[in-house]
Amino acid sequence: MVKRAIILAAGQCKRLRPHTDNTPKCLLDISGKNLLGRQIEMLTKNGINDIYIVVGYLQEQIRDYVLKEYPDVNINYIMNEEYDTTNNGYSLQLALEQTDNTPFLLLNADVVCHSDIIAELLNDKHKNCMAIQRKPEVIVEDMKVQVEDKLITTVSKELLEAIGEFTGIAKITDTQIILNKLRETGKNEWFEKALDDLIKAQKINFFMTDVTHYPTMEVDFAYDLEVARDLFPWGQPDWEFGIRHESAKRSERIQDDAWALLKDTIECLERYNIKYWINWGTLLGLYRDKQFIPWDTDIDVTCHMEDRWKVINLVEPLLKKLGCFIPKEEVCYPEDRWYIRDMEKIELNFVEDVGDKYCYSPERSKLACPKAYIDNLDALDFRERKLPIPSNTAKYLELSYGTNWNIPIKGKKPVSL
Repeated sequence: MVKRAIILAAGQCKRLRPHTDNTPKCLLDISGKNLLGRQIEMLTKNGINDIYIVVGYLQEQIRDYVLKEYPDVNINYIMNEEYDTTNNGYSLQLALEQTDNTPFLLLNADVVCHSDIIAELLNDKHKNCMAIQRKPEVIVEDMKVQVEDKLITTVSKELLEAIGEFTGIAKITDTQIILNKLRETGKNEWFEKALDDLIKAQKINFFMTDVTHYPTMEVDFAYDLEVARDLFPWGQPDWEFGIRHESAKRSERIQDDAWALLKDTIECLERYNIKYWINWGTLLGLYRDKQFIPWDTDIDVTCHMEDRWKVINLVEPLLKKLGCFIPKEEVCYPEDRWYIRDMEKIELNFVEDVGDKYCYSPERSKLACPKAYIDNLDALDFRERKLPIPSNTAKYLELSYGTNWNIPIKGKKPVSL
């Protein structure tokens, strides 16, 4: 049982200057809460109350902040006096030399993510594992990984091709093996170099914990800082609540992102022969404007209630692998399922057969629809795909949005048919 965590927070963060001229990177504000505060809270939320922080640059600020904000958490400090000339491998070495050999969670202090990533690692059956995000494209700065059947075979920034990126969060049990290797590796290497050497020498096994479906940011540059602040407005992860954040509403909606999420979702539904149709504001935009409504905040897809179990048990594992974040049920409208990626959200809702009509959950304004529109669907040509839509579509939209449905009006909501 892992009850301990080590947070590496000693570096100078030169790439984030001038933001870090007078503030350590882990104390940079991310829309109401800094990086370190987020990590401490997600650790304690998951039962980790024994936390070691390796400090160096501007370490007094870190100590003062933690003492003020988290006086009841058992936090210990390990000082890296050579923070300006060493790398994070040496920081981890110092931490392991001053702690016992019990298993621990390792976190780079510049990672902002969802607390369930910690739960995923703790629940992983493997004793050594890394939180990995699959990525279709990797960049030079990514700590890239290659994997064979969940077994990590390479961890390096030098890779040209990789399955994805190491997020900077790992669960480690074989502490003594890693400490010995860190002592050999030298003070100026990434700790991942020691892990990679041990993996290649087959002296340790690390497995991939796939966290692709959780938005995660490693903050290295000013651009990363802005993106992180976009993902986490108002001190909360916006995608946790399935709301398009204000910055997205203010800027032009990226039509390709909306289509990519819809396309992935419907292809997963089709794979299991689940009947679905495009609905509400998404139907209105695609049918009337031939695009997603720029100010709309979600993508509406509807299925039958009897297929809900297939959606949850068969479709959603595929969507997670495609990078979709799925909020907890209590966040969504009752019976809904939400899928979020790239500032876009699918609201998948379900209808029940109640005689001559299909009804949605009462929490959705008691919406209902006569069966005639749904039992025999029409098709809409969009981006070389035929999308199923309610039949007699113009009449359906008129009954839903009024006789002026073909005039764009912000904030217009559908009514029960």
